[in-house]
Amino acid sequence: MSKSLPMGQLLTPDDTCEIEPFESDNIICIGSTATGTTSMMGRRAKQNPTIVSSAAEAGNNNGQSTSRTSQNKKLTKPKQKTRDSDCCSINFIKYSLHIFNTMFLYTFVLLIVFLLEFIVGGLAYLYETQIETELQYTLNATFMEHYGVSEQQTKAIDSLQQEFSCCGAVRFEDWRHSVWLRSRRKDLIKPTEGRLVPDSCCITVVAKCGLRDGPSNIHYTGCIYEMTDDLKYHLIILGAIGLGLSVIQVFGMVLSCCLYVKLKDVLD
Repeated sequence: MSKSLPMGQLLTPDDTCEIEPFESDNIICIGSTATGTTSMMGRRAKQNPTIVSSAAEAGNNNGQSTSRTSQNKKLTKPKQKTRDSDCCSINFIKYSLHIFNTMFLYTFVLLIVFLLEFIVGGLAYLYETQIETELQYTLNATFMEHYGVSEQQTKAIDSLQQEFSCCGAVRFEDWRHSVWLRSRRKDLIKPTEGRLVPDSCCITVVAKCGLRDGPSNIHYTGCIYEMTDDLKYHLIILGAIGLGLSVIQVFGMVLSCCLYVKLKDVLD
């Protein structure tokens, strides 16, 4: 829409103006969408008619610069984080730390158990001969000194000889040096009554079968050897089970280390 600008009125950058013919002193201004702060006198200048158009162009340029600056500010405005995203980040970090702690504890426990199994197995192998010697001494002392004297130990020795099919601690001749056979005491729980070995040494246990010590009647093998063989057999089974568990434990430690590296890469 056109409007006449009187002499002396300021020209705003929102207006574009045209100069009327020389007969008029007014300037014709048409509304514009440009914005800015530049203004000039709305006076007709016959000698320099380019002043008005220059002012309008300056206003348009300033308006475009201001609009572009505001658009750039909108584009470069940083994106604000929401509370939900912060909570998710914190929960993820807490969960990762919990996994780290559990993983380290699990690996540490597995390592301790593995070391204990290795130490026990090594000690059992190193002290095998010493353990066998100590067992032989203790068993022989029990046979020689307590059979026929202590009711509980007498029953235990009879059960041992029948279970392992043995006679005496090391050999059947050991009974000749026992308190039960040499003392001839009448207060014994099981009197000898002419027996050479206890009835539990017999291949077929019957009353007073120990009167004869021939190989067809009694066992000649000492109980210490049968017990040692049985102990070694069970130790082999325990060792195999321990070895299998050790392999599983080592595999678990390897998986724990892999999980640690993976989580570390995710957090980084």
